[in-house]
Amino acid sequence: MSGIESVHPAPARTLKLDQVCIWSGCRRTAPAVGPLPQGWRNLLVWQGSSDSHSTLGAVALRSEHDAILCPEHFRALENLLKRLR
Repeated sequence: MSGIESVHPAPARTLKLDQVCIWSGCRRTAPAVGPLPQGWRNLLVWQGSSDSHSTLGAVALRSEHDAILCPEHFRALENLLKRLR
C-alpha cells in the first residue's frame, strides 16, 4: 500500500460572479442572480431590424452588448440621449 488514502472530489458548485457596470473604467458590481438593485439598468444593444417577429431572445442572440449600467452611469447615458417622450 502506498500510504495514500482515497481522494474524493469536492461536489460541483456553480460559480456565480457579479456583473460589472459596462461603463469604461467603472468597477461597480451587482449580483448576477436575482433582480438588479434599485437604479441599475439592463442594456441591450444590437444591429438589425426591429420587426414585430423578433423576440427578445432572438435579439439577445444578435446583440453586440448585453450588459448592465450602475445608477450613476445610467443617468449619464440618459443625459446624452434625446428625449423620446
